[in-house]
Amino acid sequence: MKRRILCVLLALVLCAALLPMTVGAANEDVKWLDISKGEICLYPDGYKAEGGQKTTYTGKYGIYQSDATKGYTIYIQPSQSSNTTAVYDVTFRNLKFTGDHLYNPALMILSNVIVNLTLDGDNLLDTRKAYRGDYPAIKVFTGSTLNITGNGTLTTISSYWPSILTHGACQINISGENTAVKAYGMRFDATTPFAIQEDDSNSGDANLQLSVTGGATLEAYGGIRATKLKLDDTATLWSQAWYDQYPALYCEEVEYSSERGIYLYYYVPQPSAISVLHSTAENTSGTAVKVLSELNWTSCNWTLQDGVLSSEGAVLRRGVESLAISDKEFEGSLGSWALLNGQKRTITPPVTPKDPEGNLLQNLIGTGLFFVPDDFPFYDVDSNDWFYEPVKSAWEQELIDGVTARYYMPDNTLTVAQAVKLAAALHQKQSVGFVTLQNGGTHWYDNYVNYAIANGLIEAVYQSKSAEAMNAAVTRAEFVHILSKLLNTGAINTVNSIPDVKAGDAYADEIFAFYRAGILTGSDRLGTFHPESSLKRSEAAAILVRLYDATQRQYITLG
Repeated sequence: MKRRILCVLLALVLCAALLPMTVGAANEDVKWLDISKGEICLYPDGYKAEGGQKTTYTGKYGIYQSDATKGYTIYIQPSQSSNTTAVYDVTFRNLKFTGDHLYNPALMILSNVIVNLTLDGDNLLDTRKAYRGDYPAIKVFTGSTLNITGNGTLTTISSYWPSILTHGACQINISGENTAVKAYGMRFDATTPFAIQEDDSNSGDANLQLSVTGGATLEAYGGIRATKLKLDDTATLWSQAWYDQYPALYCEEVEYSSERGIYLYYYVPQPSAISVLHSTAENTSGTAVKVLSELNWTSCNWTLQDGVLSSEGAVLRRGVESLAISDKEFEGSLGSWALLNGQKRTITPPVTPKDPEGNLLQNLIGTGLFFVPDDFPFYDVDSNDWFYEPVKSAWEQELIDGVTARYYMPDNTLTVAQAVKLAAALHQKQSVGFVTLQNGGTHWYDNYVNYAIANGLIEAVYQSKSAEAMNAAVTRAEFVHILSKLLNTGAINTVNSIPDVKAGDAYADEIFAFYRAGILTGSDRLGTFHPESSLKRSEAAAILVRLYDATQRQYITLG
């Protein structure tokens, strides 16, 4: 009997395994709903889908399309209690709304709700072909917040309305390094709406708080009208007006937080273009906030005095270092350059955008305002630091990464495993011109160890070292040893003695070779090396760059 029961259970398991998987099968805590089968209404305590009755549910939602030709409206409903804010976690996965089945905006967020929207893949909400006329792609009502993040894109398009329209006090927050939102208002004439707009039809009701942070990208073709725009120095913002009587950005307040400087690209294709931006805020936090006021940007004068960059009485940036440019270049338009960490740099303007069908949008006759992130990401590496150029060069050559996307951690000690990783990456860079090696194996560093052994960079004993030993701080002497096989050029210095390295010491020959090659210079005029000391990440970058690029090596005379 027991054997028969076991056989039955096994058969049931096998049958279950053969059943077709649903979209959400890999993530069972998400309720996946098919928007191609009818309107979807989400409530604090459940949902309606496919024209059916309300189903009780309080978890996370996923929205997908089984039929790419059909997409109906998604309604997000408020709580029945005026004192309660309903919170929804929703994922969009590869949605493609073309408007053919829309009687309202594609996404309707009603009053007093918070929607945490995660983007998965490429999502399009296009309402240009909606029934009974055009609608906004997204409509948000007063008291609601839309938080957009994820590893994907969201494109919104409409013609006679803003593609994203808000009523009353609303927030839209876009964040995440892999999050991109593109909004199009597509009429191309004097009636062209903003791409993103707060509804100002009722005096005093408009109040959109828009933020782009955490590496996210926002492109607004048609311009932006909001009460406040908040950016950090990781965000990318393109705001382009179609018509020369419209500003690309109309805000009462622009808050730009930055630990490094101003990143600004400003473009005026026609001399007759009016002010690109309207702002009435005041600078409240010195170097952390850049305030722009309503100016005729095409003809205003720029002044830099006592570390303050200003124009027509408006403070644009405090704490600006002296710029290696003439005063004449501050006269007239800001032009196509950026002020980055106190240095002038040219910024490449965005390419002419295309609509979702691939058609070039040539009507770029209005003004444009673009905030772009710095081309060097690390907050904790300043241009005044001795290691700025080595770290920057090593990062640009893909020889070394930061500890995080925004922090290099120059004072952190390097581990043995990290040293092997650097050696493997440099060898591959020298061999094929690029680095494809990635973390992997039982330990994160196994791929690098195996590569380094296979290419004769290190001994096989490194393969049997414990995780504790591999994650311990590497000594300066061992770091040179791990990199020594990569030295393939002759000496430029004559170095026969170092105070703390003698002939016969561990790795002495390799250390002397690095001094003679101009890779090591020592910590004092005698060339003291400190072979048993740990190595900082800043020092590692300098050694790597000199090893990789012979033009960076140092001529030294010891004694």
